[in-house]
Formats: sequence, C-alpha cells, structure tokens
Amino acid sequence: MSAFYSILYVPIRPGVQERLTVGLFMRTHDQAIFRYSTQKLGALKELLPRPSYNLLKLALGNIERSAVNAVDDFEGTKTGLLPDNSIYHHGVNESYFEYMSRYNKNLISFSKPEKIENASFELFQKLFSKYISEEVLTVENSIEKRDVVLRTRTQLKQRIETRVNWDFKVTENHFSKLILPTINIDFIGKNDEYVAGQAVNFEKAERFLDNDVAKFIALIDAMRDKSLGSKCFVLGKEPEKNIFPTQHKLWNNIRESNKMEFVDADEYEKVAEYVEKHKVQPLIPFAPAE
Repeated sequence: MSAFYSILYVPIRPGVQERLTVGLFMRTHDQAIFRYSTQKLGALKELLPRPSYNLLKLALGNIERSAVNAVDDFEGTKTGLLPDNSIYHHGVNESYFEYMSRYNKNLISFSKPEKIENASFELFQKLFSKYISEEVLTVENSIEKRDVVLRTRTQLKQRIETRVNWDFKVTENHFSKLILPTINIDFIGKNDEYVAGQAVNFEKAERFLDNDVAKFIALIDAMRDKSLGSKCFVLGKEPEKNIFPTQHKLWNNIRESNKMEFVDADEYEKVAEYVEKHKVQPLIPFAPAE
C-alpha cells in the first residue's frame, strides 16, 4: 500500500479558478494524517457565506475524524492486516483521493494524490509549511482532544477496565427483555444494580446519532426491567447549536432525561468515581489468569 499526500483547496472565485489551500492529507503505511490551517479557516469565515462556512467546518471535521478512525482501525489489529471493509482500506486510500481530485469541485477540492517515499510526520510538517501554512503542528490531532469516544477509550478505560466489561456485546442471554438481537456498549458491570455507559459523538449525522441513542435506550429498558435501580451514563459534549441544531436538541433531551445520566466528557472522572465507590464488578467475570 503506497504512501501519498493530497492537498485540499477551497474555491474562492470559481469563475476564475481562484482557490485557497486549506489542508493536507497524508497516508503512510500505518498512519493517516490530516491537518488544516486554523488561520486560513478564520480568513474563510470572512470570505464565505455563513452556510458555506458552516458546511466547510463540518467537512473538515469529517475528514479529520476519518483520519483518526483509520489510525484506530490500524492499531486495533495486532498483525497489521486490516479487514477489507475497514476505513483504512476504503475511506482514505489513494483511489478515493484520485476520484475526488477529478470529480469533487464543490466546497472542497482535492489535488491528485502524489506518491512519496519515507512518509513520516516530519515530512508532513515540511509539506504543510510549504503548501498550506507555517503554523506549528503537534503530533496529536486536534480531534483527539475533543473526540469523546477516543477520550473514553483512553482515559476512562484506564480507570475502570478491571471493574467492568469493556466493548461488550449485550444479547438477550444477558437481559431477556432486550428487544434488539445485540447491542454494543462501551462498558457494563454490576453491583446490586446494573451499571452501563456509552460515549456518544453528538456531532455525527442525525440518522446515526438517532440509531445510537435508540439502541442505548433499548438497553436501559431491558436493564431496568431486571433491576429498577440500574444506572446508565451517557458521556458527550454539547454540539454547536448553530451548526448541529437537530443534534443539539437531542443532546438537550438526553441531558434532561430521567432515564439516563448525562456526563460531560471532560468530567469523565465522575463515572470512574461512581464505579469505584460502588464497587462495580464485571457483568461477566473475567477468566482467571493462566
């Protein structure tokens, strides 16, 4: 799988083909790296109509999230051999950017992917300074700082993974009143009652967010049918109301719901403290160490 990079442009005056470089994508043999210029994004806020600017921000965030998910996809396999349907193979490959460079001429356009040797973050920095901006970059992607799912996987998991089942698939074998065949949950455990938690990205597409929340509510109902005092946490961040109005309404409904307890992602320690204080144990006991 060859390494390559592609430059992202925003058309300023399409009629005269005037455009502004705004971001850079690179794929190495085991990484997907994407950064955009916050300075240029700020300038575009003054140049573009508000709806176009909001769409641009959302598009950049989606590309950034795809790059992060691709890295997570790769690191999740011990052998380095990824499934054929992984994001790394299909969402960020060279043929995808080749296609986008030819046919996507809307709010964002892409340069034809350029193959490179010895791809690395250091080379990425040099290319970013040359083609995009001289802004200082950090190895950590900005989305990693705000992505609630990634935060849960790193910080919260470290605190509670010995007390809960993590990345657990719940079935009717666990809760007889579960109306769905399976539900994947970030963590689940029990003391006298059941305790579960799910990190939710409230900026994802509405249909996917609705699906996530509906599954979690189905799990809550099944848990409380078996034990009324069961505790359910939803971790997340408030989405920007002007950009994600429907998602913001759903976020607010969850925050005010008595079915579950909303916890701001930056306050994840509240969940860890509850699990520790109440001596929560895994729903399914761990196998003894050999």
